[in-house]
Amino acid sequence: TASRSGSAATGSARPPGAPGGTVPTRHGEVPRQRTTRHPSAGGELTHRGTRLAEAEDLYRRAVALSQEIGSLRSLAPSLQNLGTLCSASGRYDEAVGHLGRSAEALRQLAAEPQACESMGLIADVRAKQGRVDEARRGFDAYFSRVKELGTTVALGAMLRRYAEFLISTGDLRGASSA
Repeated sequence: TASRSGSAATGSARPPGAPGGTVPTRHGEVPRQRTTRHPSAGGELTHRGTRLAEAEDLYRRAVALSQEIGSLRSLAPSLQNLGTLCSASGRYDEAVGHLGRSAEALRQLAAEPQACESMGLIADVRAKQGRVDEARRGFDAYFSRVKELGTTVALGAMLRRYAEFLISTGDLRGASSA
């Protein structure tokens, strides 16, 4: 019997997350896994699998393709994913640029909750940079906007990031209330 991730024809099994072949695009080959919606999704999976160089290449391709076809709907999450990866790689200024462009594209799409998420991610990057005042203002603006919108987009993850930020600044009282 073939495993779920294996080939039914051969019965061979691939490790979890292994690509099931590739799909040709104008921007080169992208992994077949999760490419039905957008090449960026394949990048997400490899990002979580810590193959950062491959993930970055996929995100950059997704950004280029989105720009080429003029799709803000594809561009915004691709930029957000690329910004998150740059942050994870310690390239904070580049991360802020991608996240800011993502937020702007999302605003143009009238996707304010998702734009708000990008702005919260910028606050998290500022915290990683040690830019405490900017991070605090960014988190405050994020939570204020979330309350205004009545949304819960990324709220749990942002609360965790905010608590980590407060702990890193020694604000244990604020962290316990977050």
